[in-house]
Amino acid sequence: MLGKRVKVTVDRPFGTYHPQHKELYYPINYGYIEGIIAPDGEEQDAYILGVDKPVSEFEGVVIAIVHRKNDIEEKWVVAPEGSVFSKEDIKTAIDFQEQYFDSEIIMTEVKFYKSVDEALLKFAVIAAKADGKWVFCKHRERDTYEFPGGHRESGERIINTARRELCEETGANKFDLRPLFYYSVTAPNLFNGEETFGLFCYAEITEFENELHSEIEKIIITDELPDKWTYLLIQPLLLAELRNRNIRRNPTCELLVFNDFSGVDIQEFLNIYKESSEENSKHRYPELSEKEALKKYENGYTEYMKNHFFTDSRKLFVLADVNHYLSALRLSKISPGKYYLEALETNPQFRRMGYAGDLIYRTENYLKKRNNKFIIISHVEKSNTASLNTHFAVGFEITADYYIEDGECFGSDYELTYSSEDTNKISDKRITQ
Repeated sequence: MLGKRVKVTVDRPFGTYHPQHKELYYPINYGYIEGIIAPDGEEQDAYILGVDKPVSEFEGVVIAIVHRKNDIEEKWVVAPEGSVFSKEDIKTAIDFQEQYFDSEIIMTEVKFYKSVDEALLKFAVIAAKADGKWVFCKHRERDTYEFPGGHRESGERIINTARRELCEETGANKFDLRPLFYYSVTAPNLFNGEETFGLFCYAEITEFENELHSEIEKIIITDELPDKWTYLLIQPLLLAELRNRNIRRNPTCELLVFNDFSGVDIQEFLNIYKESSEENSKHRYPELSEKEALKKYENGYTEYMKNHFFTDSRKLFVLADVNHYLSALRLSKISPGKYYLEALETNPQFRRMGYAGDLIYRTENYLKKRNNKFIIISHVEKSNTASLNTHFAVGFEITADYYIEDGECFGSDYELTYSSEDTNKISDKRITQ
């Protein structure tokens, strides 16, 4: 019943009192659904949320069921399609009446996370656009629309799940895809009611194949959102989170590759590393004020980049938009086909928007165009779960729980490795950038 579209006839409007119990005030609209009989033999009662004025009838979606443990009745909670209410929101709204009962709220819950263990991720979903317009899929057996996406196959990296599903369900063969956030779904009618985790991505598609090779009947490319969502209690929440993260309609990000420091915008570069520079400067120059220590540290870092970092085997990679440097990393060629990634940082004001993962992904593709086979090694602190999950999302795996440098063993970091050969059968053509 959750997600069902219903029409509620309102017999106790917003701002009125119960006809018999005069002390019971209705701060929301309350009514019944004609033709649906509840366990008490009467027509099904429903609370209406998201409407702040009296109405005589209302059409919306069932977002929750209120189960009374000490009463035969159940109440439904109905709200405008696409609206977002938490369990706590619902509890607060209906407490005027449910305070007299031992009630539990049964609903589909969607939660968002900064990081999730790669092993727990079961599916990937992609918000895709082409020429600034949304790309939605229609399954052959349904009359509704959805984001492309699907379940992870055995042994598959979750980022490759996203790439594969985007290819299969939309026919995209040229696109720019980046992971955005992790989320979970807990619903009584899905995954045996257990909390299940997934990865949400954003993609810009630049070229499609001529036909689809999946259970998808067709795709639509449109400025408008669908009238009928397949997962009505999930997809609007993902869309709302996408918008909260300020993903622009036409991203203008590009990969900048520097062979020397002459073309680098020094202030934008330093802004990326500002937070770590502030922390490092305090330890390195404790005798100075914070402002003086930061200035001295940044001057030293700039001098190192100008005069010591760059060689024929070392490059600086920056992800930038038209106004700012968003994220950066340094890449060193250790030997033929072997690279070392370090100093991955994102400008603090642009974090949690997927830019670090996007930068690594673009760097991988930069190397793919120039190398048949290669590996990238990176060292990440075991406590840095955000960076670890960024690496996992773009195909890195833990290959050692320590690393050795100049004969010294470092047990606080993981060694992670990306291999261009392990692509889960996603062809280069289908992920060309």
